[in-house]
Amino acid sequence: GGEGHWSPTYTFRTPPAPGPMDETQKVTVGFAGDSRGGYDVWALLLANMVTHEPDVILFTGDTIEAGTNQEEWDVWFDATGEFLSHRALVPAHGNHEYLAVNYFAQWSLPHNEEWFELRYGGLHIVSLNDTVRDQDVLGGAQATYMDEAFHAWPDSDWRLVMHHKSMYSACTRHGSNEGLREAWGPVVDAHEVDLVVAGHNHIYERSVPIRHGELAEDGTVYVVSGGAGASLYTGVEDLWFGEVAEPVAHYIIGTFGAREATFVVRDLSDNVIDEFTLTR
Repeated sequence: GGEGHWSPTYTFRTPPAPGPMDETQKVTVGFAGDSRGGYDVWALLLANMVTHEPDVILFTGDTIEAGTNQEEWDVWFDATGEFLSHRALVPAHGNHEYLAVNYFAQWSLPHNEEWFELRYGGLHIVSLNDTVRDQDVLGGAQATYMDEAFHAWPDSDWRLVMHHKSMYSACTRHGSNEGLREAWGPVVDAHEVDLVVAGHNHIYERSVPIRHGELAEDGTVYVVSGGAGASLYTGVEDLWFGEVAEPVAHYIIGTFGAREATFVVRDLSDNVIDEFTLTR
C-alpha cells in the first residue's frame, strides 16, 4: 500500500514440502466449480467451505458467465471476500472463460497458464484446459505434458487431474466428453491417477473406480463438481459408471493423509450428500 491506502495485515500458511507425506501430515482441499451467474450462492458456499479450513481450493472452471467481462470478474471477487488474502485458489480453464485476456489477467499460474502442474505436499495436481484453439493439443501437447509431469515425480502420494468438461458424466445436459476420454484416459490409466475432478455439468456426480474404461477396484474415481452457483441440471441417465448423482449446489472437502483420503460433499445447508474414501 501507500500513504492513506494501507491494507490490513494478512497471514498465510505454506504447504508441506513436496514429497511423500509422513503419518502426521494432512492436506485439506476444497473442490467446487461452475459459479457463473450465481454469485450469491458462491459466496454462501465459500463461507461454508471456509469453516472446514481448506489449505487450498481447486476450482473446475466456468467462474463467470463471460470471461471477457471484467465487471463480472469484479463481482465474483467481491463474493469471494477475503479468502484469497490468506489461501490459494487454483482454477481450471472452462469454456465460459473464452481464453479471454481477462481470465489470464486475474491469475498467476504456472507453465503456459492454460495447462500446468503443481505439487502441494504429497499431492501432485495437473490442471488441464479442454477448451482450446487447436483440438490437436488435447491428445498431443497436453497428453504429453501430463504424462511427463507424472513421470517426473514418481514419489507423490496422491495424483489428481482437474479440468472442466467431464470425461464421465451421466447428466443428460452435456454428458460424457468421449473425445477427452480418448485423449487423456490412457495417461490417467498409465499413471494410476487417484482422482479426476471436472465440472461443466451443473450437478454433483461420483463414478465407480475405473481403469481402461471398465469397473476396477483400484481404478480412478471421476467426480463432477459443477454446483457452485450456476443453474442446476437435473436429468440423469442410469449408466454403468455412475455411483452417485445429485443435482444440488455443493462443495467437497477432501482430507489427504499418507495412506487415506476422505471426502465429504455438502450442500448449502451443510447437509452431507455423499462421503467416500480413497486408499493407497
